[in-house]
Amino acid sequence: MKFQEVNIATARIEGLKKEPYYFDHRCFFAWDIMFSDTSTMEFYSLPLIKLGDTEEEAKLFCDQLKNNFEQANIYDGDKVVVLYGANGRVRAIGCIGQDSWVDAEDKFVKKTFEELNIIITSLKVH
Repeated sequence: MKFQEVNIATARIEGLKKEPYYFDHRCFFAWDIMFSDTSTMEFYSLPLIKLGDTEEEAKLFCDQLKNNFEQANIYDGDKVVVLYGANGRVRAIGCIGQDSWVDAEDKFVKKTFEELNIIITSLKVH
């Protein structure tokens, strides 16, 4: 994965304790990850993460996502590091002070920075 520009910011993560909900307009179950107390307004929260078409499927996937965040030592209300592209789209969420990241582009799997496979050609810190 190559980026021409990588941006880094901090934010407080919210929504990790919430349960999936049914999104009527798209007919699927979803989950939201929101950011507050951000160091910049240049990146987006992650609303409407599709979890599945059935309640059972959504619950299983949501539990796996929550487990991935726990493995990365990221909990609801924590201040986190957010890597995002020039378009404002979140690429990864990291635990401050640890090489522990959740890849927002790969089913929110826990990874090290090396495993994210990000080649930084330009870095902006916000």
